Amino acid sequence: MSMSVVIYLPDNTGHQFDIPNGNYTTTSQYLQLMIATLKLPDSLAKKSFALWLKSPLLDVQLKPQHVPFRMVKQWPMLLEKYSMATDYEKAQDEPALIFRRNAFLTKEDEVQITNEAILNILMMEAKSCIQQGIYPCDTEDIEQLGALLCLGKDEEHKQDEDKHGMESVVKENLPTLVPSHMARAKRSFLNRQQSMEERVMVCLKKASKESSINCTLEFMKICWQLPYYGSVIFSGFVEKASHSTFSLWFSSQTQMCVLIAINTNGVWVIDKEKKHVLIGLLYDDFNWEMTTPEPNEDGLNADTELQLPSLFLEFDDEKTKTNQLLQIVSKQVSW
Repeated sequence: MSMSVVIYLPDNTGHQFDIPNGNYTTTSQYLQLMIATLKLPDSLAKKSFALWLKSPLLDVQLKPQHVPFRMVKQWPMLLEKYSMATDYEKAQDEPALIFRRNAFLTKEDEVQITNEAILNILMMEAKSCIQQGIYPCDTEDIEQLGALLCLGKDEEHKQDEDKHGMESVVKENLPTLVPSHMARAKRSFLNRQQSMEERVMVCLKKASKESSINCTLEFMKICWQLPYYGSVIFSGFVEKASHSTFSLWFSSQTQMCVLIAINTNGVWVIDKEKKHVLIGLLYDDFNWEMTTPEPNEDGLNADTELQLPSLFLEFDDEKTKTNQLLQIVSKQVSW
C-alpha cells in the first residue's frame, strides 16, 4: 500500500511522493529520493543535508535507520519528554518532514562547497534563521544580506537603471529581505534616521554596479562569519538572580525565554523575544555541567521548575572580574 509523503525544503516549498510501503521506509531512502529529485551531487548532498522532523515545539534530526512514519507516531512521547509547552500546545503540534542542513556538517567543510544547487538550499535555511531572529545580525549585515537577496530574487533591475524602478523592487520585497523586527525605522527627536528600506537601497545600488557577483555565495560568506552559524538550537529559560551580572538582562520579568545555540566552537545564549545575543562563550572560556532531576518517591518527577533538567555554565566575567554561574533550564539539554 502506497503512502503520500511531502518533504519540505527550508523555504517551505514541498515535494510530494507516493511511497510504496511508506510505513517501513527509512530516512536514508527518503533522503536518497530527495537528492535524486533535486538533481544534487550524491556524495556531497548526503554529507551536507539530513532529514528532520520539525514543528513549532521541537526539531529532531533523523538518523539514517530511523523510520519517519514511526517517529511521527512517537511525536507525542517526544514532546512530553523534551518540550516545556502546555498540554494544549502539545496536542496541537504536528511535525513536518524537512530536507535541511546536516547538523554534523562542519563550517570548515561547508565553506569549501561550490555547487550552486547545494549553496542555494543552504542559503534558504540561513535566510529563514535570520528572518526568525535565530541568527541575530547587526544592521550592516542585514542591509547587505537584504541587497543580495534582492539581486538574486529579481534580475530585471540590472537592466533598469531608473532609480524609481530599483526602489519599487526593494519596497515590494522588503518583508522577505529583512527580519520584521528590524524593518521598522528607528525614530529620534533630533534627526530622522534612514529606514531599513533606504539602507538596503543604498547597498543594492552599490552591488548592482559590480559586473559579476554570485549573490548566493556572497550571502553565505556573510553567514559563515556569524559565530553561531550552523549551531544546533534549542529552547529554554533563565531566571533572574539577585546580585548577579545576569540581572541586567531583565526588566520587570523574573524569567526570560532564550534560545541556546551550540556548535563545535562554543555556546551562545540568545534572547528569544528581543532577538539578540545575551552572551557567547568559546569552549576554552567556560566549564559546564548538566543536571537532571532525580525521581521522587513515587518514581515521578515533580512538575516544578527546580526539578527540570539544567545546563550550568561557569565562566569569568571580564567586566566585573568575578566568577559567574549561569543556569539554563530546558528539557532538551538531556537529549
